[in-house]
Amino acid sequence: TVVLKLIEVYVKKGGIKKVEEADEWLTSVDQRSLNDEEIFIYSKYFQKKIFMVPPSPDFFVERQEYLEKASWYILNKKSVLLHGLAGNGKTYLAIKLAHLLKENFSDGVLWYRLDTSDWDDILESMASNFGEDISKIKDKDLKMKIINDLLNKKDILLIFDNVEKFDEIKNFLDKKNQFPLLLTAKYLPKESLNLHKIEITGFKKPEFLELAKKILGQPYVLINKKKIEKFGEKINYSPLTSTILLRQIEKNPERLNNYLSSFIKEEKVFYTTKYDGKTLEESIDFCYQILEPKVKKFFLSLGVFFGMDFSFEAVNFLNDSSFEESKKIINQLKNFSLIETSFSDRYRIHPLIRSFIQKRLDDKKIYQKLALFFIKKLSNYPRATGENYQIIEKDLDNLLGVFEKCYQYKFFKEVIDLWDFLGVFLWDKGDWKKIKIYKKIIIKSCIKTNNKKALANFYLRELSWLYYWTGKLNEAEKLAKMGEKIAKRLNNKQLLALSQIRLGKIYESKNQPKIALKLLKKAFNFFKAIENKEKQGDILTYTGEVYWQMNQVAKAKRTLNYALRIVRQINDLPQKETILARLGCIALYEREFKKAAIYLKKSLFIRKQIGYRLGDFFWGNLGLGLFYWIKKEVKKAKEKFKLAKKEMRLVGYTKRTLLIDVFPLMFQKELKEAKVI
Repeated sequence: TVVLKLIEVYVKKGGIKKVEEADEWLTSVDQRSLNDEEIFIYSKYFQKKIFMVPPSPDFFVERQEYLEKASWYILNKKSVLLHGLAGNGKTYLAIKLAHLLKENFSDGVLWYRLDTSDWDDILESMASNFGEDISKIKDKDLKMKIINDLLNKKDILLIFDNVEKFDEIKNFLDKKNQFPLLLTAKYLPKESLNLHKIEITGFKKPEFLELAKKILGQPYVLINKKKIEKFGEKINYSPLTSTILLRQIEKNPERLNNYLSSFIKEEKVFYTTKYDGKTLEESIDFCYQILEPKVKKFFLSLGVFFGMDFSFEAVNFLNDSSFEESKKIINQLKNFSLIETSFSDRYRIHPLIRSFIQKRLDDKKIYQKLALFFIKKLSNYPRATGENYQIIEKDLDNLLGVFEKCYQYKFFKEVIDLWDFLGVFLWDKGDWKKIKIYKKIIIKSCIKTNNKKALANFYLRELSWLYYWTGKLNEAEKLAKMGEKIAKRLNNKQLLALSQIRLGKIYESKNQPKIALKLLKKAFNFFKAIENKEKQGDILTYTGEVYWQMNQVAKAKRTLNYALRIVRQINDLPQKETILARLGCIALYEREFKKAAIYLKKSLFIRKQIGYRLGDFFWGNLGLGLFYWIKKEVKKAKEKFKLAKKEMRLVGYTKRTLLIDVFPLMFQKELKEAKVI
């Protein structure tokens, strides 16, 4: 019939490409659908839709921001490059995009891996898919012209995975081309090309947890949420590492605890497991081998960093480079996806790439050099100041890492100099466990360098104080006396005065107030003579506590108010907070409830302003708990006591602490009634 003849013409000319389209056209002109015989006759002309994409991943996290951005470019016939660190999931994203968008391309989706396929074979395969044979053509330019012409006549999406040489695909990036191109690569092209670049970074915390739920199941994740979150942080939320290890945990849930202790033990698994069609070892080594010698050296220097990220300033110092040269190399490493931007002149490197570097880093002195960088930087500000703490917080893992390496490689002087800043920071941040862990390192370093002053400082400043606040008075006294003995040998009056402060506080808790007052008075006279108001404020606070213990309440309040005037002059907020808490407790002791509430609430407000030593909220909440208990507001009291106990554990305070400090000692009866002690 005429209608069937028309169908035949449309099919042969490519106007109708599917049986469904033929049936749709026939229906529109009130004709029946094609029968089996007619379908068989025309089937050789119907074009089969090409879809060469790998299967969709078993576990895919909807990285919506990337999917939406890439989809917009693809649907608008643009060329897109997904680039980023090895193992960040570029290929998985490309596969997902292909499956999501395939219905938008009537002629299908072509997929080729450029790192494992011959370029001529790829071109011949593309031509063959559209019924052309170019295998006998020797001229590469002519081959490319034929392919480009074919693609521009088709409604197709072309995907090149794992691009290593951008020269090969330049001809596909002509602005006149009418088909979209999606590329994945570990690094950026050296020259400017007609590409819309999307950097694929590691997972964010919610994405990691989503993947964990998909692999391990929601109940397991909810039960072990804190451990899994900590585990995710430890592996930098890397899609590669996450996928491999979560699958291992799926097989044996007990592995979660093993991985938390050290996932580097499983390094062999990471390097040999295929992800995105390749091993991580191959990906990193490929990028490393093509670096220029000076860039290689620069790259290896990054192995000294142990933290989540590092500063440009530090790496520039390590390499003795000019600002411009370092920036240029940093950008090269970013283009090769060996590092990525963190924030404001800071960069991050995947832990497994760091491990790859560290195996090849044989310059021990580079750790000493990094230590010197931090010592110089931190020396620009007084110890225990906000400016210093901000620097340490940003680079704490880097500092602790280089601190341990300096000890390992016997750079003992640098160990001591770093500890001068780290010790007080760890104390104020409430990380007392690390002080205990590093005890042997500090003592041995002091002995090896014959630095008796540093040893006395450590005994007095950190170690005796640590034992004191965990309620171990005899150990604290022993260490303070060891520090005192060294101070006397060195004839160091400042160290001697520090030992007098420590011993004064210890004897206060041992209920020997006369000895305590004598020692504290000697120390005060020394620090007044050298005009050290910080130490004057500390000593007057302890002196006020002793007077309160001796039931000389009026004298205690006068001394504490004197201390308050001094610390206000230098804006010593931590000590101001302590003094206000003490005045609040004395007011409570005297049943002056209104005054007690004002002092205690002011103290807590200042503690919030300080922002560190969160465990010290314990004192304020303990005071407010007593306030409500004495006022018979039991429910409120219990809430505050519960909060105080929780905060007490944050730092390392113990129940012994409640038996040595003057404040809880003066309220033993009430605390026993409330079952706090």
